Amino acid sequence: MFRKHGSIASVTALLAVLGTPALSQTVTIETVDGNISLQGRIIAFDGENYDFESAIGRTSIPARLVVCRGDACPEIDSGKLLDAQVAVLDKPSKSLLLDLVNAFAAKEGLTIEADASGLAATSLAVSGTADDEPGTMLIQEASQRAAFEALLSGETKFLFSTAPISDELADEFVAAGQPDLRDPGREVVVALDAIAPSVHEENTIRDLPLPTIARIAAGRIKNWNEIGGPDLEIRMVLPDDDTSIAALFDDRVMRPNRLRLSRQLERVANEAEAAAIVASDPAAITLTSAALADGVKELPLREVCGPLSVPTDFAIKAEEYPLARRLFLYTSEQVLSQSVKEFISFAGSAEAQAQFGDFGFFGQTVENVPMTLQGARLASAILQTDTADVFEQTRNLMETLTLADRLSTTFRFEPGSTELDNKSLRDAVRVSEYLMQPENVNREILLFGFTDSVGRNDLNNLLSLQQAVKIKEAIIAASSGRIPDDRIVVTSYGSIAPVGCNDTAEGRNSNRRVEVWLR
Repeated sequence: MFRKHGSIASVTALLAVLGTPALSQTVTIETVDGNISLQGRIIAFDGENYDFESAIGRTSIPARLVVCRGDACPEIDSGKLLDAQVAVLDKPSKSLLLDLVNAFAAKEGLTIEADASGLAATSLAVSGTADDEPGTMLIQEASQRAAFEALLSGETKFLFSTAPISDELADEFVAAGQPDLRDPGREVVVALDAIAPSVHEENTIRDLPLPTIARIAAGRIKNWNEIGGPDLEIRMVLPDDDTSIAALFDDRVMRPNRLRLSRQLERVANEAEAAAIVASDPAAITLTSAALADGVKELPLREVCGPLSVPTDFAIKAEEYPLARRLFLYTSEQVLSQSVKEFISFAGSAEAQAQFGDFGFFGQTVENVPMTLQGARLASAILQTDTADVFEQTRNLMETLTLADRLSTTFRFEPGSTELDNKSLRDAVRVSEYLMQPENVNREILLFGFTDSVGRNDLNNLLSLQQAVKIKEAIIAASSGRIPDDRIVVTSYGSIAPVGCNDTAEGRNSNRRVEVWLR
């Protein structure tokens, strides 16, 4: 049923430089996430290594590090179906994993039965056809340290998390001689998530700043009429402490405003229960996943510097909504069974990405919107021009964007850096594939580099240009040269047209970006 494959960082550099030959009976060799692939012909297979011929000649590729796709791929013993111990760091990660397992089972014709479920573990019995050997997936909830230690030891084959491994813990493992779990072959962003303040549909409040939400949660604001709403005592409802919404709310809302949750705040088991209360009570407010906010009114966030931030699919995919976050998959360096590798490959596939909305999350498929739908953001850019030079730059940007469409994929950088993070490396592949679709091949590609407002304008312009050039190189490389150099125009705009507030760390992070436009 399954064919041999794998995923590890050491093979990525090799596949990235290999070309596409014009050979008969070709197969595709690719990394487990499907983002880097090579076409060629298998000359021989000894059970462990492919003797592979491509445009650059013959090379040996360990079969355990890649997936082979095509009729000419050798059949290999599949092993037990989805037989692995898996770690999750929180309930949303577990929920996403279970949804993905069920979607994968439906795709492959497998049967999933939950043998047991406790507070910290769930056991799934997996069966297929008569030719498949049944397996068991044990999903174990654990702390970050325990989960990553199990991953490095090989006890756990992969793990899901709503937060990346901390630099402190990753550096500790590296110092002890362990692999760096932040490497592209080990860390994958599989989905995006976001929470939004939600009120009853009859509530007249139109938007809320994050500091105001924090003061409501702390019990400092007790009646809606204190902030221009109806004369009703505020009833704030949040899911329990062990939910990801509670953790994200504390990290992004309460801590930056140096406030603590009120003891009178109402707790419920999950976000669905919280949303049901808000849907029936005009005085209630909660935070719910932006993908599951049915029956309630989502409120835009009012940024401290003025602009509104609305939790649209586009804003969340562009990571410009303040309460958005990434969901991560980390893989073991141990040899995995083929069905487990197929599942990991499926998790990053376009097919799975398209289903994440049904799971309450957001996929990373590329979408585009015309410049006219970016009006609020561009109007804000004009209002924030403070010198003649900046106004001229902004006017030039507006003229360039006439009749252009912006892609949701947006590349971001650490302060003063031109290095792409793991998500950006995979986004370059998604963007290149989107740009090579028939309806897009004749459109001009515009890459605009932006920075935050920290530092000198001339240095910011230079840095944003270097970052845009880096993205151009990554997109061309991901296309194997099929996107010509002269089709991509690179421009630097420095700190103009911010999408976040430069007086907050989160806003500055949002502003360090490269946008992709088509015209």
